[in-house]
Order: sequence, then C-alpha cells, then structure tokens
Amino acid sequence: MLFCAKLRCQVRLLSISHYQQAIEIAQAIGYRQGETEWSWHLGQLYITANPAQAVALMEKRVLYLEEIGHKEAEKYAQALRELRIEN
Repeated sequence: MLFCAKLRCQVRLLSISHYQQAIEIAQAIGYRQGETEWSWHLGQLYITANPAQAVALMEKRVLYLEEIGHKEAEKYAQALRELRIEN
C-alpha cells in the first residue's frame, strides 16, 4: 500500500514537471492554445494541494477560450466557478 502511495506521488510530481516544461516551451514560441491547455491540466493537479494556484492556472484557459469565442468556453468557466465554490 505504501509503495502505491509513493508511486502515485512520484507520478504526480513527474506530471507537474512535464506540464511546467510544456508551458514554458509554449510561452517561448507563442503557442497560447497549448499554454492554456497545459495550464488547465497543471491546475487540476494542484486542486487539493494549492487551490489558489490551481484557480490561477485554470483561469488562463477560460480567458483564452472566451477571447477566441470558443464554443466550450462556458463549460470551462462553469467548472472553474464550481472549483471556487468548493474551495
């Protein structure tokens, strides 16, 4: 059981590192869609450990989708509102 918990923790840390790298690369090349998508996913990893940081990261996706008039902007905005209410 302890092994599984440690493994999950290591996978989470590795995922965080990869998302952070992907965000940095996307920013460097001006790929906003990727930056905001990976920010959303990174935010999901932070929900329990750091809700404020999670919201800040996930908000980038909502703002970008609203800016481009994407049809799923409201779906993401609703998920973010629910997260804010829970925390």
